[in-house]
Parts: sequence; structure tokens; C-alpha cells
Amino acid sequence: MIRDRETVEKKLRVMVEGGKEKLMVISDFDYTLSRYEDSLGKRCWTTHGVFDNCSKSVDPELALKLQKLKEKYFPVEFDPKLTLEQKVPYMEEWQVPVCFFLFHYLIVFP
Repeated sequence: MIRDRETVEKKLRVMVEGGKEKLMVISDFDYTLSRYEDSLGKRCWTTHGVFDNCSKSVDPELALKLQKLKEKYFPVEFDPKLTLEQKVPYMEEWQVPVCFFLFHYLIVFP
């Protein structure tokens, strides 16, 4: 079930034509697949960490928006006094503007 099949096919063609050398997939949000720290003991970035840190060079306005959202929701995510059920609505609320900003500022198809 694809709402706009033509657009999806166009985007997929662009990715295929660009080649695997230009394709980057970021899929690990919480160290499930990636390492927590590198071989030197330095903490690695989560997926959101990649966007948080790299957005500064792409668009300072985006970096500021992401930082404000992180300041609001990050403490909730790791609050030991809250249950998972209490945290989930906040995490869902957090992801909506983050996804919007990332697509608006970073995800570009020719």
C-alpha cells in the first residue's frame, strides 16, 4: 500500500542510480546494533546523536531546534522514576517534530 507509487519509485531509482558508494543508512537509535564506545573508550553517537552533531554544520537553525527538543524530552527518557508506560507518550511526542525537521532540512531528493 503505497499512497504515491510514482514518487516512491522515483526516489528508489535515484538511490539505485547514485550507487552504493553514496548511500548511507542510519538505523540504530539506541546502541542496539552499534557500539556504546569506540576502541579508545570514547562514547559513540546514537542515530539522533549523528543528527544532533552533524546538523550544526548543515543548518544552525536546525541544530537549535533539535537541541531544544532534546533538552525537553531527554530527561524524561532517562527518568528512573517514570515507568515505560509513562515515558512512551513523551517519546512519541518527541519523534514527530524531530522527523519533520530532519526531512525538511536534511532529506533531499533531486
